[in-house]
Amino acid sequence: DNRQKRVEKLEQISENIDENMLIRVAAVDGSANIKSKESLVKLINLTKEKSAISASAKTAIEKIGLPSKEQIPDFIPFLSSEQVSSVKIIVLKMFSDMKADAKDAVADIIVLLKDKNKTVRDSAKEALANIGTASQAALGRLSDLLDNNDVDIKLRALNEIVEMNAVNQVVEKIEQLQQDPNKEVRKYAQQIADNLKS
Repeated sequence: DNRQKRVEKLEQISENIDENMLIRVAAVDGSANIKSKESLVKLINLTKEKSAISASAKTAIEKIGLPSKEQIPDFIPFLSSEQVSSVKIIVLKMFSDMKADAKDAVADIIVLLKDKNKTVRDSAKEALANIGTASQAALGRLSDLLDNNDVDIKLRALNEIVEMNAVNQVVEKIEQLQQDPNKEVRKYAQQIADNLKS
């Protein structure tokens, strides 16, 4: 496909750090002009550079628009703790704007409520508010968060599972949480267990 070849060539040029900066910026602009959603991941990586390419990549991302629901797994690694804050913020904004289509990312966003950067934490709160309840696909990751050492993350994940009406799928974890060192977690787990019986 001719379009795909153009997209790949533009990505190649824009990522080549040995290429002239103006040519790289022009390649980024080209990706934006053909609204290449396939290029979004590479453009986000370009925002990390300390050069003119970073600003061009941010503009291109805005021009291209939101990724498809199917692309969400490609963006979740950008939320990891190793990533720079500016990248997390860009991806959180995308997920926030995607609203319910980003439900698969909820568990990964919850972890960012404890990020060291306040803007990241605020962006995570906003994204969670706009996305709503997590999807069934996020349940495994939410269940893993019930083992997190941070009480707030544990409680948020537990609450999300309750909102999803998926408590019956994590009964063993709920039983374990009734023995949690934290009183608030134990109490909430007990309340959930009691509701399951009634």
